[in-house]
Amino acid sequence: MPPEAVAALGLPFYQEMIANLADNSNIRVDVFRASILWNEEMQSVAVLATGNRPLLGTSLLVGYEVNIPFADGRTVTIEPL
Repeated sequence: MPPEAVAALGLPFYQEMIANLADNSNIRVDVFRASILWNEEMQSVAVLATGNRPLLGTSLLVGYEVNIPFADGRTVTIEPL
């Protein structure tokens, strides 16, 4: 998530970590904790405060099928396997 969003939500700091980027460079990233409702259960997740847009980690998607049509106005579906 963008650092501004993390601050606005008041997420508690968890740790600092080294993140390896697609160009194989490394950066230091602050990690925060958040609680989310996923599949009708509360889950504690790590939130990396970096970037300009929020990205969804894939670890929550284990056991699901995801369909993402890459076109404006289309619907993303997530279904249990």
